[in-house]
Amino acid sequence: KLTPASAILNRLKWDSAFDVSDYNVVYEDRHDGLMEIGVDLWTMESTEEHFIPMHRIRSIKRKSTGQTVWHREERIDLISGGGS
Repeated sequence: KLTPASAILNRLKWDSAFDVSDYNVVYEDRHDGLMEIGVDLWTMESTEEHFIPMHRIRSIKRKSTGQTVWHREERIDLISGGGS
């Protein structure tokens, strides 16, 4: 079972083993297509400027390597070991 994006984002933000500034969220924007934002800027508060609904998140990438560490459709999860 694929670990939900919310759990991955919380782990990246709060687990000291990860440098949160080294990860981007890739999400589907209704007007602009696929967009990226730093995990450190992402928020769950719907009143915030950088709010992205969970269902729009497609993947999470590590900036320093370009590696996709979580991907919804491909069921990749290199953070918690879940996925296919």
